[in-house]
Amino acid sequence: NFNDEMTGRRKKQQRLKTSASRFNNDNNAKTQRPRLLLNSLRSLLDSRQRDDHREYTRNREKLRGNLAKKLLLSQPGSTLFLQDDEYCRELRERKHPTLQMLAMEAFAPVLPDYLEQLGFEALHQYISYLSGPTISQLSVLISQSSGMTDAVLQLLGTHTQVTRLSIQPPKIDDESDGSWTALTSEGFRRLIPSWGHQSSVPDHWEEDSHEFEWKGCIRLQRLELIALPHLAADALLDFLAVCRSITHLSLSGSLEFSSGPEIIWKLPEVLCNLKFLDVSDNDWVTENLMRNLLDRFNSDRPQLLKIKVHGCFTPTEAVSIQMDYHDQIDISDMKTWSK
Repeated sequence: NFNDEMTGRRKKQQRLKTSASRFNNDNNAKTQRPRLLLNSLRSLLDSRQRDDHREYTRNREKLRGNLAKKLLLSQPGSTLFLQDDEYCRELRERKHPTLQMLAMEAFAPVLPDYLEQLGFEALHQYISYLSGPTISQLSVLISQSSGMTDAVLQLLGTHTQVTRLSIQPPKIDDESDGSWTALTSEGFRRLIPSWGHQSSVPDHWEEDSHEFEWKGCIRLQRLELIALPHLAADALLDFLAVCRSITHLSLSGSLEFSSGPEIIWKLPEVLCNLKFLDVSDNDWVTENLMRNLLDRFNSDRPQLLKIKVHGCFTPTEAVSIQMDYHDQIDISDMKTWSK
């Protein structure tokens, strides 16, 4: 009887162990997660990155095609007279155009003809008698009509009273025919102010005639460079390194992938007083580039720099950067990208 009882207990314990083992195996089968190898995760990540890159490239190409089809949003004069309360009030109060404005509107389209007939020295001397605001208005009218050439740019921009200047080359239909040579980087270099002897003659023979003075637009505060994609980066940097009083700068439709980012990267060093920057209609402008520029300016002078970036970002990029810099980024044409 004792042996039979022990045998029965052993069988019962064996049945309990078998049941517990089966129960644990069932639970493990239900709760255990599938295992992924590290190589599988890497392949998934690479695939996702390739998809994201293709989508980004597709959006940038679409944006570049839209830029090629539409007109420039920034017209000559838009930056020169931006938030100029005195100028805007004068326009509102003026019921009829002044005689001076009518004369400039008639003179601007034919200025190259006067230059050819009178010669550079004579016409440059006549223009030196004009005030700074008058020369600024004349530069806008010429950019809107016949367009700036190397000679006309030197004719208008090499005067010390000039504080605002608009530069847009002649409008052309085909870039490959050499028409871009009308306004070159070498011509722009001649605009750089220089330090030299006074050009005036002393009133008395005992006066010292060996004094020095600045020659050129050393007092320039606002500059528009519109539709100048082939402008050399070193020519522009040399100019900005001398004209450090610039507070408003437009690069709308200007520079290329090889020159644009270099200029943007060095702007905080050469233009510490910059308040407004227009980089509209440039396919080299990226979200990261603008974020870096704003962060560098904001580290010294928070919220001072305003940037206009019409037609530069895809909708996703525009929403992302405007969420972080909504007071400093002007992207008013976001809705047009989805059409």
